[in-house]
Amino acid sequence: MPRRQVLAALAAATLLSACQTTRGKAVARLALPLAPPKPGLSGIYFYRKEGTLFRAVEPEVIVNGTSVGISRPGEAFLRDARPGRYQVFSTAEPNEVIYLEARAERLSFVEMEVVFTGLGWQLLPVERSQRDAAAAMEGLSLIVPGT
Repeated sequence: MPRRQVLAALAAATLLSACQTTRGKAVARLALPLAPPKPGLSGIYFYRKEGTLFRAVEPEVIVNGTSVGISRPGEAFLRDARPGRYQVFSTAEPNEVIYLEARAERLSFVEMEVVFTGLGWQLLPVERSQRDAAAAMEGLSLIVPGT
């Protein structure tokens, strides 16, 4: 391989190493502290820790009847929201609903968690405190909207 092609390949690899790609979407590593929401809005983080159970299951996250993203292991995404009450579930378990109260200029957190119930293993949305969520989210891939 000519030297110019080797240098071009190394340059491309270096640029790509700073940013992962997941299913064709550009992502960044989630870093703390988390930025506050935009003035007058709430921010809702949806995340899923790495794990081996349900790895191939990638359900849509539904908020008030609208899909807001896809839950994948090791990924998180943020959606802006107006203050108010939200109904959250996933297409993996549409009957398992949680209700979230989003407050102005505050962050809320929903973990898509693999849980053993009396019916077996399920992938369920669970609201988390900022402290618990931040510890679990650090280092996850943050899906950047619009990329």
